[in-house]
Amino acid sequence: TSPSSGVQSLSVDSQPPSSSSTPQMSLEEKFKIIRSVGEECIQEDELLNLLNLKPEPICYDGFEPSGRMHIAQLLRTLHLDLLCFFLNVEFLWSSDEINSRASEYWPLVMDIARRNKLLRIMRCCQIMGRSEQDELLAAQILYPCMQCADIFFLKADIFQLGMDQRKVNVLAREYCDDIKRKNKPIILSYHMLLGLQQGQEKMSKSDPSSSIFMEDEE
Repeated sequence: TSPSSGVQSLSVDSQPPSSSSTPQMSLEEKFKIIRSVGEECIQEDELLNLLNLKPEPICYDGFEPSGRMHIAQLLRTLHLDLLCFFLNVEFLWSSDEINSRASEYWPLVMDIARRNKLLRIMRCCQIMGRSEQDELLAAQILYPCMQCADIFFLKADIFQLGMDQRKVNVLAREYCDDIKRKNKPIILSYHMLLGLQQGQEKMSKSDPSSSIFMEDEE
């Protein structure tokens, strides 16, 4: 079985176990809460249809818990708090998930890589704070394919990430077109907290001058 055929089989029709602790909300209320998380939603009609067919969708948000924590990362947790109104939250280590199902994950990464030209992948390097003009390592070129694979590997219906991750999210939807998958993951992109220096699009741990860190006193 090819990786793409496995991805094709994922469907919004499959229902997760219901939880007695989950508050009862109308379809419109759920849509309003989820939509409020993002500055942009691709596509709103697909989100509404998803919630109608699958009341407890799987939402994906990935981050690297390393280094000093700045306030933009704290604000990010508020997005999860909103979804906690009607969804369960589970934290997973990607390394554990990949190691336990490596035979499923890496063929998927390679399938995404072989279906895209190098220039298309390089346009996604913004997710690492790089540009197409930078001199990239081979690992940095592979990284967008891995992040794209995460979405399908974790069977996510919605991926909510910052606007700086938008290009790789669109890559995931394009991959659905390539493998003829109808149910595309929905992009929910939230606004980035601007860096402190002029022209900085976001706060970054790699540039301390751009951020307000949690342990800062003044």
